[in-house]
Formats: sequence, structure tokens, C-alpha cells
Amino acid sequence: MDQDSQYTGRPLRVVISNAYGDDNRGSAALNAAAILTAMKLGPNVEVHIVSVMPARTMAESFRHTMAAFPDIHLHAPPIPYSERWLGGVRTAIQQAMLLLLPKRRQLPSALAAIRGADLVVSRGGYVLYGRGSLRGNLALFSSLFPVLYAQRVGKPRATKPTSIGPLGSRRFDRLVLGYILRRSGTVIARDPKSKSAARELSVHESCLVETPDSVVLLSWPLARPDSREYAVVTERTASRTPLPATELLAHVGNVLLETGAVKNIIGAPQVHGMYSDVAATAAVISRISSRYPGRAELIETDLSVEELLAVYSSATVTISHHLHACVLSMITGTPAVAISTDGAKIEGLYESLGLPASWVVRPNSDPDAVVATVVDAMGRSKDVVAAVSRARRILEVELAEKLTAAIREGS
Repeated sequence: MDQDSQYTGRPLRVVISNAYGDDNRGSAALNAAAILTAMKLGPNVEVHIVSVMPARTMAESFRHTMAAFPDIHLHAPPIPYSERWLGGVRTAIQQAMLLLLPKRRQLPSALAAIRGADLVVSRGGYVLYGRGSLRGNLALFSSLFPVLYAQRVGKPRATKPTSIGPLGSRRFDRLVLGYILRRSGTVIARDPKSKSAARELSVHESCLVETPDSVVLLSWPLARPDSREYAVVTERTASRTPLPATELLAHVGNVLLETGAVKNIIGAPQVHGMYSDVAATAAVISRISSRYPGRAELIETDLSVEELLAVYSSATVTISHHLHACVLSMITGTPAVAISTDGAKIEGLYESLGLPASWVVRPNSDPDAVVATVVDAMGRSKDVVAAVSRARRILEVELAEKLTAAIREGS
């Protein structure tokens, strides 16, 4: 395919696969970053999104994405993963048949879009790690099936996982991960730890590139206000967090108020819907309010990414149990201290941005040491702005170059 002649005819078709919904605003931000990246690949781009969410919930699941980008085409998962007895096995068999016989006349709309694509990008937001069970590996294979199908029908493709690893010690886990990654085209690792893990899985160096988290492509055009008097906190829902950070966040908030470092604490949940953060973050605000009535407030509204950015932009600091809450905060120039659960994903992010490793803490960290870390971060907004600017420049140049090269090599 000659790109110049392509632009004079039909649009450049980019399929963004493995897309999660907007209940988690970090996922909505990843959707936005992927769409904006695709739109910069040419003057006339047609964007398709392949959901991992069931068809019955897609409209609600992608509410923020569709509001921001109403012209994109949204597709249900080609073969939805079934949670029923032996459902994963049945799904894998159906997917294997499609890989063996990929050019059937009647295909799900997602696969038809991939068949007609100029580029398939497997979106970030998932972690490629050793699943430790047959069921877990079947679910992983199922979620990455669209990019495997793209490989089978010879389409240019790239994959950008949130992180790669830990790989685990089970040989079967590594075989599955390696099988997927070596068929994923250009593997865009988000941090040095992920790049090293991809090498362990025998991803060829020519197919491997490291760029920062794609969400830093989002921008916040408004200047930061001179007077910033509150800190933002976010807790993850307890059902998904082995070690809750409720007491840690409450302690930090109370000390910040006690010392006058901030005048107020704002609880800004990042997730609504099935795994809502509202109750978990409300528990933090309740503990602070019991000691400082009227100085802690919970935002219960299902804010868009842009609305969350506005909240962060007026804050002094963010302390969050969510990776992308920290990224969104830092996009606006507000320093963020992250609470890490798995000891890998967030650590890799901060390393890739060149920010202090001390800004990543654990739920069971010494509370007073965390307070000291937060206070240190509060005075380093310029460092955050510089780090995000560097990352954005790398992404704007290298990511577009790699994706454009993938299109040309596949033409």
C-alpha cells in the first residue's frame, strides 16, 4: 500500500483492539490517547474500537469515549470470553478455528474491521503477567485474540500493554506470554522493566521499543491557578485490592490538615460502575471528616477525563492508589504520590518518567514517612512538568514513527 495514494482514496483504517470501558477513567484516558495517536497518522483516518466488554453493556461502558469521539466505530468482542463451566475452553476452541480458517465469508464485525485495517493497535490497559492457571491463560489468550487474528491475516500491528511481568516461574505461563508477544508486531514497552521482560520472552529486538505511558499524550491547556489549597486522594475498591490503603490515606490527609499544608482534602474516585471507588474513597473522607469536619469532601459524580483533569489541576498534590490518577494529575502539573499494590506497574511508570522512586509507596508503608514524601512532592511541580514534557515529546515522535513504519512494512 502506498500511503500517499491511500490518502487520495479511502481513509486510513486503524483498529484499536483490547479496549476496556470507561468505568475506570484511567481506561477512558487510554482510549482517548489511542484514538488521538491514530488520528495523527494521516489526514483522513477512520478509527474502529474493538471492546472487551460484552455487547449488551458497550454503550454504557464507553460513555465518555463516545461523548468525546462520536465518529469512532465501536465493535463488540468477536468471541466473548465465557465465565461458564468450560466456557474458556469453548471460547479458545472457537478462536483457534478462526485462526485456522481466518477468511470466512461471515465474520463478526470486529474481525471484518481487522480484515480491512491498515493497522491494528492493541491498546494499553492490561498487564501481561504469568497467570498461574489454565483458566487465567485462556482468558489472556481470549483478550489478545484480535491482535493474533490480525497477525494471521497479515495486518500491520502493534501492542502497548500497561506493563509486562512479572513472568512467574511456570513454563506454561511463559509459553503463552511469548506466543502472544511474538505475534503482536511492534511491542511498545512502557518502562525498562517491561522491556526486559519482553526480551526474556524472546521478542526480537527489532520489534521492541520503549516509550512512556501513552496517557501523557493528553494535554491540559489551562495554566495552573496560583492558589491551590487542597490535596486529592483516591482509594481503590477493597474487593480488588489485597492491601487497602484507607488508613494510610486518612493519616496523610489528617496530618496535611493539621500542619496547614493544605486547607482541604478532596476525594476523587476514578472508577464508577461495577468496581466503583466511591465507597472506598468515601471511607477515607469519612475518617478525615470525623477529625476535621467540613474540610474533607467527596466528589461522587461520574466525571469525564477532562473534568478529572480540572480537579487535579487546582490541587497541591495527589495521593492515589490508581496509576492513571497519578498520570492524569501530573499532566496538569500537580505532583502525585502513588500507592503501589503489585510492586511493579507503578514503579516502572515512575522510573520511565525519571521521577523519584520514593514517590511510590506501599499500603503498609510507615505513615509518617509517607507524609514526608508527600510534602517533598508538593514543592516539585516544576520537576513534574519537565518529566511529562519529556515523555510527551518522546511519544509524539517515536510512537507515531513506529506505527507509521508498521503500516509501511505491512503494505
